Amino acid sequence: MFVIENDRIKVTLEELGAVVLSIVDKNDGSEHFWQWDPAIWPRRTAVCFPVCGVLIDSEYVYKGKTYSLPMHGFLRETRGALTVVSADHAYLSFSDTEETRANYPFAFSVIIDYKLEGSSLIITYQVRNTGCSVMPYSIGAHYTYALPSKLPDCEYLFSSSPNAGSYTQDGCITGVSDVSLFKGNTLPMDHLFDVSGKIYKVSDLDTDYIAIGRNGNAFTKVEFSGFRNVVLWGKGNSSPFACIEPWDGIGDWFDHDKDIMHKRDINLLEPGAERVYTQKVSFGYDD
Repeated sequence: MFVIENDRIKVTLEELGAVVLSIVDKNDGSEHFWQWDPAIWPRRTAVCFPVCGVLIDSEYVYKGKTYSLPMHGFLRETRGALTVVSADHAYLSFSDTEETRANYPFAFSVIIDYKLEGSSLIITYQVRNTGCSVMPYSIGAHYTYALPSKLPDCEYLFSSSPNAGSYTQDGCITGVSDVSLFKGNTLPMDHLFDVSGKIYKVSDLDTDYIAIGRNGNAFTKVEFSGFRNVVLWGKGNSSPFACIEPWDGIGDWFDHDKDIMHKRDINLLEPGAERVYTQKVSFGYDD
């Protein structure tokens, strides 16, 4: 566990899986991250890599060989190498090992950089192909944010008024709904997660940010770039948290042939190439 902080914000993080433990507004002491309770949800928030979501039968095929990967991949169970740059800046490095290559036969480097700017946490995700062959991968953030009130009273807020349907899913993705649940620039959380989370194409939302709030007031605001999809999820209508999960990737579609090179929304990174994603988590007010 390690802490970065400035005069506005204090963030506590964990080397195992790049888990976020706490984001505190030092101005009023409010906690903006859900304080984990395994009785409510046994998993921890983390980074998804090298897949996001569910694979059919938890497996994929590459060059005729079958490999196994759990939901969201293995990085969330991997301890990163910590480098502390300053009191308000640190990063974690992950790379392939003999163990990871057994079920993901690619050489890679993933660096997750955390830096504070005012009342914002800036997170940069750098993925590099350090091998000699094209590397298929997905990456995503799976963070659980605290709510300003009971979930039925809360909402997601957007800078625009989206009119988009979400992916439909029953474990795997089964299609895209043409039903929009938005009310102006808000998406009410009441009963939103009764069946499953909502997955949207970022391009369909056309918004500068997604925030968690109540009565039109943002409590925690998330901005991101480089990701093609975003997942909004909570654990039912009594969930004490809500997620905003930008993903560059998606779970398997029901008709996928399991070949990872054919997987929808998969990234194919050339040898020596890298891709960078960013996420900015801030409080509801502006600096």
